[in-house]
Amino acid sequence: MMRSARIADRELLVGTLLVMAAYLLSRAVLYDQLPVLGPERKLDWNLWFQRDLWMTVPRLLGFTVCVTLTAASADWRRFGWHTRLPIVVTALLTLETLGWILRFLARQPELVFTPKQVTLGWLTTLPVALFEEASFRGLLFTLLCARMSARAAATLASLAFMAYHVQAQSVLGWPLLFLNGFVLCAAKHAGAGLLWLMLAHELIDSLWFHLGHGAMTAPAYLLMGWMCALAAAGWAAVLLRD
Repeated sequence: MMRSARIADRELLVGTLLVMAAYLLSRAVLYDQLPVLGPERKLDWNLWFQRDLWMTVPRLLGFTVCVTLTAASADWRRFGWHTRLPIVVTALLTLETLGWILRFLARQPELVFTPKQVTLGWLTTLPVALFEEASFRGLLFTLLCARMSARAAATLASLAFMAYHVQAQSVLGWPLLFLNGFVLCAAKHAGAGLLWLMLAHELIDSLWFHLGHGAMTAPAYLLMGWMCALAAAGWAAVLLRD
């Protein structure tokens, strides 16, 4: 039985890595075929939203494969498919979300998206949250926990999450991506269902369309945001004790 379980986990891990690799390949192709720079080499947001809409296809396909892999394991709860939300996780996710909001408030929005664009932004962000939580926190983190300590697994999964954004996010934002991934791993380890991680992910990413862009004008908000982020990361490290 033990040998069978190890083989099953190994196959799930390989499947998880393959679906991530397939997604990265599809993203590279779509980014190449659907450029978002206008005639003056400036970002055309209409083109960006069109490309992001096309990206919904590989995101939903990736999420579907993750659900299929989880079903093959016959252990839904282990991979976070339940609705538990411990109080400590509620507080942790609230602190993490507050940190993002404060960092958003430190910027003066330079863009005014139309209501249609904002709605589209919220809708296309949902498949992002579904796929990334099901793959990185649901499968990858859980499977790594079977091979190493929870802190090491969260660190490795969060490094992978950070590197996964190589084409999608500026390198300057990678530290925040790592911290966010680490906190979400801790939330899952502390007993939160993936549903709540997906909702937090959706909220944080979608608020960018309202608050998160533009030049930094309020250093105090930025400082408070980073303090919340580091406090959440420290708390996460405690929750990840074995």
